[in-house]
Amino acid sequence: VVSVDSMTSAPFLYRVAAAPAPMIAAIQPARARPGERILITGSNLSGRSPAIVQIAGVRASVETASPARIVAVVPGVPAGVTNVQVTLGTKASNVFTLEILRSLPNILSVVPNPTRAGLWVSIRGTYLAGGDVTVLVDGVSTEVRRSADMFELGARIPTVATGTHSLQVGVDGDFSAPFEFDVDLFD
Repeated sequence: VVSVDSMTSAPFLYRVAAAPAPMIAAIQPARARPGERILITGSNLSGRSPAIVQIAGVRASVETASPARIVAVVPGVPAGVTNVQVTLGTKASNVFTLEILRSLPNILSVVPNPTRAGLWVSIRGTYLAGGDVTVLVDGVSTEVRRSADMFELGARIPTVATGTHSLQVGVDGDFSAPFEFDVDLFD
């Protein structure tokens, strides 16, 4: 109602519509590996709240978001067909499927190298995350410390003799090629 010079307007009724839920129309590519980017297209994919993308129940990193598209990075999740969902505030999208492709773990470096028995080393590489992560030193399982991403993890070097040893990373039953590293006394 508006009043001007003792004249009053008729009431005007209006409704504030709640923001519609996000809707996923497509995901490209339909098959991706952890660490790769996917494009999610649809409607209402961004708004006042930040877009949250979950793949297999794990939060993905969102690089860009607009109302019609999201670019996200596939987190370290097990291989197979899985669900993708976008959430804005309290509104969740429809569930869309994405096939996660299996990739063998690959060790690029062990730091420090050489190292000593009993110390933690940083293992850097690709596809180092998954449901079950194992580190083998000369074929024997050792203590593992996971990191927040799929490109690095930590392992404690067990008691071994000085010299050259073999290290492998296993992710969900698949093992990397052996990576040689050295153990020294550092006296």
